[in-house]
Amino acid sequence: MWSILSDGAPIYDPRNKSLQVGAPRLSVAENRAETATFTVYPDHPNLSDLRKLSSTVEIAYGQNVLCRGRLIDDVKTFLGFHQMTVEGALAFANDSVIRPFVFPDDFLEDAGYQDAADNGNVVEFFLGWILSQHNAQVGNDRKLLLGTVTVEDPNNYITRASEEYLKTFDVLQDKLFDSALGGRLFVRYEANGNYIDYLSDYTTQSAQDVKFARNLLDLTHEIDATQTYTVVLPLGAKGDETGKRITIEDLADGAITEDLVKDGDQIYSISGVAAYGRICAPVDETTWDDVNVALNLQTKAAQYLANTAVKLQQNIQIKAADLEPLGQALQIFLPFTRVNVISDPHDMSQAFDVCEIDYTLDSPGDTQLTLGSVTRTLTDATAAKIRSAEETVQSFSADIAGNASRINELATTLEEQTTSIIQDAQQIILTALEGYVRTGDFTSYQETVAASLAVMSDQIVMNFTTTTNQITATNDEIARIYNERLRYIRFVDGNIVLGEEGNELILTIRNDRISFTQDNLEVAYFSNQKLYVTNGEFINSLQLGVFGFVPAQDGQSLSFKKVS
Repeated sequence: MWSILSDGAPIYDPRNKSLQVGAPRLSVAENRAETATFTVYPDHPNLSDLRKLSSTVEIAYGQNVLCRGRLIDDVKTFLGFHQMTVEGALAFANDSVIRPFVFPDDFLEDAGYQDAADNGNVVEFFLGWILSQHNAQVGNDRKLLLGTVTVEDPNNYITRASEEYLKTFDVLQDKLFDSALGGRLFVRYEANGNYIDYLSDYTTQSAQDVKFARNLLDLTHEIDATQTYTVVLPLGAKGDETGKRITIEDLADGAITEDLVKDGDQIYSISGVAAYGRICAPVDETTWDDVNVALNLQTKAAQYLANTAVKLQQNIQIKAADLEPLGQALQIFLPFTRVNVISDPHDMSQAFDVCEIDYTLDSPGDTQLTLGSVTRTLTDATAAKIRSAEETVQSFSADIAGNASRINELATTLEEQTTSIIQDAQQIILTALEGYVRTGDFTSYQETVAASLAVMSDQIVMNFTTTTNQITATNDEIARIYNERLRYIRFVDGNIVLGEEGNELILTIRNDRISFTQDNLEVAYFSNQKLYVTNGEFINSLQLGVFGFVPAQDGQSLSFKKVS
């Protein structure tokens, strides 16, 4: 059961009619603070317990606290309703400042850093130092405690520095999860405080699965290849004497792993290049200012290529009914876990990381999950496909050898059918437009209409060319008179344009008006059930409803009268 508390006072309890709120929603995502919104009615008994910035608001499902933070917005509407906005504890990192620093130079004499460099995790030490700077500047209810850290540097050595005074959150973002380290950072809410976890991957399995025909309501699957690279050119720190950056060019060329090869100053993926060609990653993503040793630079670059660069980025948005609040004996969907998605119609049976969840507290059927793919490189996927293909080829090699002629026959048939399909498609398009011949006395008069269709990047054009060929006899001489007119229909930016070459009048049909253009000037148009004309002339009469202007029989006068 969902609940909202403010400094311990109940704000939302679905079992209590007096403790109701409007449209309670909560958004939880990695690398950012939670956001919750809800509306409190003017007769709510604990409205006074919601105080901007000072109250601690807690949103939980049972014993699972999913947001603990502060009220940052209270908008009072015309009817006296209070529209509340709450931000989670990670936003507390905006309340403190990190002074200029150089890491690790400032910590070389620190016993904790020395131990982390020798036997531990320097990333964990650095995060702990950042949090200690924050905690020294805020009250106990705004402190952020060091939690679980599984993000590591392959060389256990990083350099981070700032000459500016930065907000703590900016340091967390720029120096950790948005840096080459990557990782997922979020707040874990415990009874004794708010803990910052910084994980390389999620390992906790969700108690619920998302299944088609059970609780899967909607699924959008996007695969983005715009940031997929198969080659990297790694650059390290600048040398002390030359000022040139360290590269791997002087290291021995050859295989680093079964899939990665060092070649000159680059590293490439064999399977990645085979699948997508050579795509070099931008150097701003493969520059490590903290690496002073070429071998360490190669290690980092290889890890980046294998785990990030060659991976197709997947983004899956799922709308699923949360079965636990509906009476099922299951735990609700929780963020920062791994959930199985099983849907035969979508050809999907895979575990995904839950990177973001949008909860509708009073409507569990509207839970929205945003999933990221499990840690699996393109190399792994490609290798699996190659192995499968090899097995298939081996199993059917004998059949292929014995049926070479049949294969050639099938290939020829396929080519002929493909050509036929293309021809049929063209014929379908042009059937209603194809040329025809009209004849009077065919030996003296012939008119031909030819149609053509052109598809270009910005428009579709259908041309109708009418050619008249008239044969006349003059003084025993035969003369041929040709006359050719070109009419057209064009589809431009969603509009239909009808015209004739040499004719200054053009008709354009848009989605909101029908326009008549003459000499490139709009002279009349229909829009919103009205006709607009620059200059009008009515040959016989003009009627408005049951009244009309009627010319007299003598043609010398005009009457306005009821005509029907």
